[in-house]
Amino acid sequence: MLKSERKDPRYRNRLMIELRDDQIEQFRSMIPWGMQKIIFQSLVDGLINAYNKGGVTALTLITSNHLKIQELAKLGEPLTHAHYSKETKID
Repeated sequence: MLKSERKDPRYRNRLMIELRDDQIEQFRSMIPWGMQKIIFQSLVDGLINAYNKGGVTALTLITSNHLKIQELAKLGEPLTHAHYSKETKID
């Protein structure tokens, strides 16, 4: 729901994702409850910035483990497939 469509100003957007049992167990054990929102907001901001800088290519490289979100900040030019090779992963 867009901000302009909200009738109740107290409404907050939510994101629901499906996780494996092992993912949620590890996530909950390593990240305190009060920090989970902040962590997810940072991840979403990183993905938005990655997309704004490199478009779909950036998201494809992230999801294929060829590029980490934090690495995008180090790139000085628009992102292309030339920034990676299948043999070399950026850690």
